Amino acid sequence: MRSFPRRLLAPALLAPALLALAAAACNRGGPRADAGTLPDDSTGPNPADVYGVSAAQNVVVTPVEIEVPDLPPGWSGLKIAALSDFQLGLWPDNEKVALAATQKAAASGAELVVLLGDYVARGDDYAAIDRVLAPLKGRRVMAVLGTADETEDTQGNPDSARIKTVAALLRSG
Repeated sequence: MRSFPRRLLAPALLAPALLALAAAACNRGGPRADAGTLPDDSTGPNPADVYGVSAAQNVVVTPVEIEVPDLPPGWSGLKIAALSDFQLGLWPDNEKVALAATQKAAASGAELVVLLGDYVARGDDYAAIDRVLAPLKGRRVMAVLGTADETEDTQGNPDSARIKTVAALLRSG
């Protein structure tokens, strides 16, 4: 009897580790803003003037070591980069921020990059996914859809966001 394929087993094994990684990233401290306080346009102050750097320059890699009980030996020590919530189109410069994140993931030496969904938040620029994921070409990448990727598009067409997102992910390899 053949063993269970490793590529099908990976999501089940990685789920606890990815949840812990996401929790660690979210709990770095500092002020928080809820979705209702995010700028909707570029009329506010320039982030570089406020923080001294642009949002893209403020992307930080946070290494986290996670112990997963009963992890098969082949997975021990695997370096994973987890990226989530690009929310492309949500504010003017977030494509630059998402691109900076994928560039840092590519430069990190991660053996696997996992994309955890919510790629496009507003608009219909699904080619932005191609531009953002370009640094990951040729790398081992696993992607899932997020809740925002399962919605209708801005014209009310059901499942079109999912179809366009999946097509962009496939184009990006």
